[in-house]
Amino acid sequence: MTKNWTGGEISPSLLKAIEQSKLSVIIFSKNYASSKWCLDELEKILESKEKNGQIVIPVFYHVDPSNVRKQCGSYALFPKHWQLIFQGNKDKRQKWKAALTEAANLSSWDSVNFMSEAQLVKRVVQDILLKLNRASQEGFNFKDLVGIDKHIVKIESLLQIGSLNVCIVGIWGMGGIGKTTIADVVFTKLASIFESYCFAASVREQVERFGLNYL
Repeated sequence: MTKNWTGGEISPSLLKAIEQSKLSVIIFSKNYASSKWCLDELEKILESKEKNGQIVIPVFYHVDPSNVRKQCGSYALFPKHWQLIFQGNKDKRQKWKAALTEAANLSSWDSVNFMSEAQLVKRVVQDILLKLNRASQEGFNFKDLVGIDKHIVKIESLLQIGSLNVCIVGIWGMGGIGKTTIADVVFTKLASIFESYCFAASVREQVERFGLNYL
């Protein structure tokens, strides 16, 4: 049995997109390993993970993770057919094998654990939002904001996270004391726990720009 290899070289624009991405989701399907293009892309994603700290989330869609990890079943890289294509370039095949093993060992999602595809997609999206929010918090140096901690704690307590009530909290004070900064920090910390969210900075300027009344 041999594989029907598909896919050409990855375009420079896609390589650049992978390098600049904060997070990649890899969908391991039954025929994933039959595509040279997919395997090259996987190798590039894991290279970006190593060099740039990119977040990688594998999803196993009707595929046994152990098959990916051990390169068996539909993920077997058959030496005979591989040699015909790459003319004995064992280095390339070993890189693919290492990439598949590494990806399969990462924290992942398996479709077999969900009743429906909708549930799987919902959990993956939640995971993406959580990881991106955590990454944005790590990139934000809260320690430079002297004396802000107590204000953040106060705002979080007023928001009553987990309550079924609709809650609106206003931050009042003279200009320049850090109201927007406090709101930005709280938003960054809590945004991922909501299904949708938006941070509208400089509301007064935006309203006045369109000639509306600001209350």
